[in-house]
Amino acid sequence: MTHAAQWHAQGLALLEKGEPQEASSFLYRVWQTEPDNAEYMITFGRLCAEMGDYEKACGFYLSALRLEPESSLAHYSLANVRKQFGQLPEAIEHYTRAIAIKPAYAEAFNNRGGAHHTAGNLDSARADYLRAIDIKPDLVQAYLNLGRLLDSGGDNTAAAGVYQRALDAGLDQGLFEHLLISVSGGTSEKAPLGYLRAIFDDYAPAFDLHLMRQLEYDLPSRIGAIVHAHAAQLGKKLVVIDLGCGTGLCGVELQQCVEHLAGVDASPLMLEQADRRAIYHDLVEGDAESYLTGLPAASADVVIAADVFIYIGNLAGIFAQAQRVLNSGGLYMFSIELLAEDVPYKLQRTGRYQHAASYIASLVADAGLVMQASQPVNLRLELGLPVAGTLFTLTKPIH
Repeated sequence: MTHAAQWHAQGLALLEKGEPQEASSFLYRVWQTEPDNAEYMITFGRLCAEMGDYEKACGFYLSALRLEPESSLAHYSLANVRKQFGQLPEAIEHYTRAIAIKPAYAEAFNNRGGAHHTAGNLDSARADYLRAIDIKPDLVQAYLNLGRLLDSGGDNTAAAGVYQRALDAGLDQGLFEHLLISVSGGTSEKAPLGYLRAIFDDYAPAFDLHLMRQLEYDLPSRIGAIVHAHAAQLGKKLVVIDLGCGTGLCGVELQQCVEHLAGVDASPLMLEQADRRAIYHDLVEGDAESYLTGLPAASADVVIAADVFIYIGNLAGIFAQAQRVLNSGGLYMFSIELLAEDVPYKLQRTGRYQHAASYIASLVADAGLVMQASQPVNLRLELGLPVAGTLFTLTKPIH
């Protein structure tokens, strides 16, 4: 094995472990030694994509294709980046070429289905998802995508059948039972961690671009303004806990007013994105309530949960823990999707929860917190329409 091959193997192993920064030192040596190797070009592209430089990633994939036009992996990798940036015709073209070269390429069928789905080609999307499942019956994302397609089209019975098929195939029980309950009109207390990991690990690379540009998500800036004002009023920098921190969008807004910023999230790939921002002092993978339970009392100035409670139905435990962890006078900020029914919360067919304003009011009273403000907001766009919600700001009384 040549030195370049050894360095490439070491770099690739680090990429597989989710350590792109460490991988880059080995792969840079490969680039200096063998800059015209198609296999290595694809790995360089993957490194750039994982570090957020998608334009450079495309350049490497195109270089790989010039060297090896029949590389199914190069076509597939280029298509993934094109899809992330909404360049759907180009993405579909390269997925199709990858499939022509490698007819049993389940991941390419699934992702081409996603591109067709986004473009509104629903019959083509359905056919691609089904083909992906037929080729690779354990491809979790294909079941998720097909189920969502069928449910969004109003066929919840067919969607339930897809989730049951996944369960019958022995796939993630917590994930697919949650979705089966949601499309069948049932409810539960919260989404399992496996569901959150499956959703957000897949979503992580394109999360910021999709949420901020396409779904008009502005909760981080709203929360940032309130927390900055609180810090100015106190005349100090703050200890802040960011529940469901994702890629760190709220952290970006808060970095100038924090003494210590901690983030917790269920998705390891989302946490990798947050870590690259280098603004969090602590990042923890896990459940939000469990994380709070492990913290000392009166140890934080602010606890935030932006678009997090859509994955938790019963909020009593997390309210109690937030109240315990906050200092006197501390802020507790969170958003909910608003439920216009006379029940505390409800699991929607989307797999997300909505909460009633009356339920929030009862939780505030039970936890001994004070309602400072409640602000109607459009949380994001869904199928082009705004999702109604509320941003709450609570305080812990000063004793």
